[in-house]
Amino acid sequence: MIVHNRIVVISDLHLGGTEPAPARVMGEAKGSRINSSYAELAEFVDWITADPRPTELVLNGDIVDFLLDDDVSAGISFIESPTEACARLRRIASDCPVFDAWGRLVRSGVHCLTLLIGNHDVELSFPAVRACFAQLLGVSVHRIQFVIDGEALVRGKVLIEHGNRYDPWNWVDHDGLRHERALQSRGISASTIAKKARFIAPRGSHLVTEIMNKLKGRYRFIDLLKPETEATIPLLLKIAPALQLGIHAIYGIPLWGGRCVDFFKQDENMQPTDDRRIGSQSSVTELEQLMGENYSELHWQANLALQIDVGGFDDLLTKHVVRAVNQCANVWDDLKNALVAWTLKKANGRDSTIDPKTELNSYLTAADFLACEGKFEVVVFGHTHQPKALTLPNSKAKYLNTGTWVDTMRLDGLATISRAALKPICKDFARNHLQPYLRRYLSYAEILVTTDGTTDEADVYSFCGKANPHEPILSAYPWP
Repeated sequence: MIVHNRIVVISDLHLGGTEPAPARVMGEAKGSRINSSYAELAEFVDWITADPRPTELVLNGDIVDFLLDDDVSAGISFIESPTEACARLRRIASDCPVFDAWGRLVRSGVHCLTLLIGNHDVELSFPAVRACFAQLLGVSVHRIQFVIDGEALVRGKVLIEHGNRYDPWNWVDHDGLRHERALQSRGISASTIAKKARFIAPRGSHLVTEIMNKLKGRYRFIDLLKPETEATIPLLLKIAPALQLGIHAIYGIPLWGGRCVDFFKQDENMQPTDDRRIGSQSSVTELEQLMGENYSELHWQANLALQIDVGGFDDLLTKHVVRAVNQCANVWDDLKNALVAWTLKKANGRDSTIDPKTELNSYLTAADFLACEGKFEVVVFGHTHQPKALTLPNSKAKYLNTGTWVDTMRLDGLATISRAALKPICKDFARNHLQPYLRRYLSYAEILVTTDGTTDEADVYSFCGKANPHEPILSAYPWP
């Protein structure tokens, strides 16, 4: 009889924020929560706990979301204080039943819990925050495995990591994060250290806290579109051209601001020089494509703002965000054009974010490289919010992406709708009436590994309740 070790992987839960209140007509939607499936998540964990097979539940990054904040004026992309991060974590857990469910799983003595760090929950690397997390579960911190410092999790011939390492917007400077923890352990206040010597959050985090959080009250849909560079950023640039400078400045943080180290080795022109780098797209080229003819002028202005000082950068960014918010007051026509352009891209087959059998090249290349180098049979990512299950072209290993448990927008198909029919859809978006376009694909990976490390089974499923836990990928969990 073959004995299996069962591994269940979920990611991108993004727990946090307050539940949105119903929006008034043309009013702002209050509440920053993007996960409507707290009860379903607790049900899923209890389903695992009730199974007699010993199971390792892996929470593969972006478990809680420290960037979700109802106070949009805060603009905090990284909580430096462990005390404040613990307070935020307790608020998140206060109305989230899954923390109790995780505690029941660990206390069962049959199953175990492992956490990896993503890009929205880097504060979980702090020892005090990890201890707080365990306390909220009612267990000792030593009964939970935390995988930090950019490490991947390996089980037999299975490699698991969040995947943000291969996204230039959301790569985390783990060296800087370790330095931050080293200072904390010595009782050194972060405020006494020069900003250039401290950890700087990924530019994707700055995009969320300094731009998206300030806009999503009026246009909530921008927080539900993934991935950023293929969907959110082009849509933001179309709806609010005044955001171009702010987005450019954020994009320049790793390259021109001198405030953190870029993932790739660069030459004197700040171009990647490592031919075997994982993920090959040049950030500069990508930015030029997004910005178009305004790139040169915006590059100059953002450089100037960054060279003045951080305060000057923040003031400049805030000015342009306020201008953009005001500009968004009446934007139905621009929104319509943006939706048409975005959905036409999908309809013409140039976008691979929806099809579970295709993947964006940056993640596909990275996963294939890892499988070849490490002789892995299965590579599991999260981060993109898009569930995937496919065979890698070179290594022939299986690639799985665990998608997300947050509410997901599906706009594919709108490109075939007439202009007259599109107008009420744009009005729905302007009024934050998004329910007809939201889906819940509560996806997870289940992997069976034999005692000799060989992978026996590995696939991605949709959880549609305890009665239907193994539904095909992209099966939507019905709304109540």
